[in-house]
Amino acid sequence: MAKSHCEKCGQNIEFDNSMIGKEVECPSCGYNVILETTQSSSEIEQAENDLMISQIPLRLKELINPAEEILYSSRPSKSSLILKVILIFLSSAILAYPVLQAGLGLIYIITFLLLSAIGAIIVYFKWKNTYYIITDSKTFVMSGVFNVFIKIIRNELIQIISINTGMIDRWLKLNSVQLSTAGQGGGSSGILAFVPGLTSGSVTLKQVISRDIIKHYK
Repeated sequence: MAKSHCEKCGQNIEFDNSMIGKEVECPSCGYNVILETTQSSSEIEQAENDLMISQIPLRLKELINPAEEILYSSRPSKSSLILKVILIFLSSAILAYPVLQAGLGLIYIITFLLLSAIGAIIVYFKWKNTYYIITDSKTFVMSGVFNVFIKIIRNELIQIISINTGMIDRWLKLNSVQLSTAGQGGGSSGILAFVPGLTSGSVTLKQVISRDIIKHYK
């Protein structure tokens, strides 16, 4: 069997190798698709898996046991990064406008732009240094800006899955998924125990599609 996809809707189409070069209707949208691929489904899946592994940061890759099967691997959604950067510069422009109107000089405008650029750089590196991996036995969460830390929990110990949707997440149709182990693993107590991600027995995967995460936990 070989595999192609519809250029219009992205629907995957499996077909016999004898059909290569022929035109068929997409079963999803009816668009005419020319079957051009010569790769088998297993070859395509292997290529996708190799690409996924190649994108994993080295510091995480070294922690994964070769016997573990990687089920999910990703950074937070790139759309959330873009929106945050836009909001930083938009806020800067809003603050700079009355200063410019007051005629206080370009030095203040340059200062606003410089601070915005620094904020955007910090947001970018926080996104770049955040990475999530779910294997068949563990969940890895890497995060940080200047100091990068990695948190690992065993999937078999997860008892509570909480899904939170903030204002920005709602715009982008994303969620934050918190995975908590039994008793929070002896984590923080008091008021800090109610803050997602601060307890030692939990990890939070932010700006993700919740169904892509929770389907890996039985």
